[in-house]
Amino acid sequence: MLNSPAIRRSRLIFPLLIGMFALAGEMLAAPFPGNDAERVIKQAVVAASPSLVRIETVGGADVVDEMLTGTGPTTGVVVSEDGYIITSSFNFSANPATVLATLAETNQRLPAQVIAHDRLKNLTLLKVEASGLIPGEAIPEEEIKVGQWALALGRTYDQVQANISLGLISALGRMEGKALQTDAKVSPANYGGPLVNLRGQVFGVLTPLSQDGSHSTGGVNWYDSGIGFAVPMHDIYASLDRLKSGDDLRPGLIGISFASTPSFMTDLVVQEVRPNSPASEAGIEAKDTVVAAAGKPVETVAQLRQVVGRMYAGDTLSLTIKRAEEEQKVSLELAAELEAFQHGLLGLLPQRAISTDPGVTVRHILADTPAAQAGLKAKDRIISVDGQDIADAADLARLLSVRTAGEEIPLTITRDGNQLELTATLGNPLATIPAEIPLPFTAEAPQNLANPPETGDLERKVASVNLQYDLYVPEDYRPGRQYGLVMWMSSKGETLPGKEMVEWKRICRTRGLILLRPRSVDGAVWSDDDALSLETCLDEVEDEYQIAAGMTAMFVTGAEPTFLWQFAWDHRDRLHGLASSTVPSRTEIPFNEPGKRFSLLLPRKDVLDAETLQKLQAIMQNRGLPFVTMEAGEELTADDFDALGRWLETLSLF
Repeated sequence: MLNSPAIRRSRLIFPLLIGMFALAGEMLAAPFPGNDAERVIKQAVVAASPSLVRIETVGGADVVDEMLTGTGPTTGVVVSEDGYIITSSFNFSANPATVLATLAETNQRLPAQVIAHDRLKNLTLLKVEASGLIPGEAIPEEEIKVGQWALALGRTYDQVQANISLGLISALGRMEGKALQTDAKVSPANYGGPLVNLRGQVFGVLTPLSQDGSHSTGGVNWYDSGIGFAVPMHDIYASLDRLKSGDDLRPGLIGISFASTPSFMTDLVVQEVRPNSPASEAGIEAKDTVVAAAGKPVETVAQLRQVVGRMYAGDTLSLTIKRAEEEQKVSLELAAELEAFQHGLLGLLPQRAISTDPGVTVRHILADTPAAQAGLKAKDRIISVDGQDIADAADLARLLSVRTAGEEIPLTITRDGNQLELTATLGNPLATIPAEIPLPFTAEAPQNLANPPETGDLERKVASVNLQYDLYVPEDYRPGRQYGLVMWMSSKGETLPGKEMVEWKRICRTRGLILLRPRSVDGAVWSDDDALSLETCLDEVEDEYQIAAGMTAMFVTGAEPTFLWQFAWDHRDRLHGLASSTVPSRTEIPFNEPGKRFSLLLPRKDVLDAETLQKLQAIMQNRGLPFVTMEAGEELTADDFDALGRWLETLSLF
């Protein structure tokens, strides 16, 4: 099973081990100059300093790319004698009113003009009226090796002296081929500055980068972590003329998606082709297999990303695809934007019972939905979709999660022993919580099991990651049923108040939910360091209990829940909803993706003022993500919990 818990736990461990072995092999070839170290470092800094620029910004927007932006001095690198300077976009996409650049050789403080942004590599090109400047010297690509010593330089704390951090080149081709990785300390103090070797030549320009987006503040959470990124200087020079033209450079997009298993294990069988995308215009279809990109053989999604991840919108990409054992070459022009994907809605809830019979039995049909309009009824059993046989609810979720609103879906069902053919046109996701949804289970006689599962209030520990957690499993839990899973977390590591726990237990019993409450160590604030522990905790609960397809969600509370929101965004392959009673001041909202159904609920819409709430709604709509609000107050009432229970049920709505 490609998505088994054991493999999910290995996602971080496997690449880490590979990196450690690679680093160990190269470090032996790069001895540090011993007693002469101080002189060597000083000489390297002196050699690099003429191209080092101190940059200040004044004014500008407070929020950029749906996130709070940074302010304060930063650093840049001269890239041409006539006054062009490259820097990180961290402080510049806020459209500051004034940009000032202090040159190294003369200490002149000159006004700078923003020329263009490289949205793919998070860089900004500036221009000052000066001549005779000394550009940074790029190290040729073939001379850059893992294990080489590197100095991360910035001109932030002092207008004259550079701030210095020493480390190694720890990996190449990171962030889908865009960047070098270093363990030198990288933070807003040296964003935009150069990463240089011990001769002062430039490996690359330091900038925060994110695997999931190209926002100017993406990847900031990595800083001071021992993981920093630099865009290779030779790549910057290769695209410099395009930036000088004044046009922003954007990531090149194809418009295809693949299975959601780890990218280094995922075969290149196309799962979905986005409408009106370069892929659709080139004639690529679902079930095609990509076998080569830009003339290079590729076998996994990770390998394809290494090719496409360095390309810009407007670049031409050649692909070789295989269809029915025949290979054909296609050429496509990469796009800057794709239409936001929006999961199509049928409007039915499946029965949450495990069955050995193939197909999915309909439990409830929402009124005025495509399912109702197509003539589907409760107790119908769906046995195929668009000619593909359905094994169970997870199978149905997989097939429908790559279909968008407006698509016609042929259905084969059985009703009262008869087989019927129906067609439904998928609609838009729900914008409100249904006023009524029937309870999932009917009362049944107690079962006498030889080894009954543990129920009630449970205390557990995941020994492998030293994480304790509390679990509430309804006392009438039965293995033949499927349950929703709610991970309740406070951003500050606080515990669930007793009064709320009473209500949570009630909706767990009535709505068939299991409540998971991880405990942070000593009540500490949750952070990036806890991501693997939380994944492992989810694995353990999912291994022990029967969890319904599409019904795993987070409920978040506590001030500044930035990490918890990011954890939810990053794990949409297994978390299908986020309900949050608080809102982070900074978060990067991703685009909706085929195969990853997800919904956001704000139980308290008053946590945002009306204008900010309207902006958030517009962003979510632009991203193709469903967004629902409630009118709850600071303390959730019984009615609020009932609405929350109905919302959790809609996560499994097809």
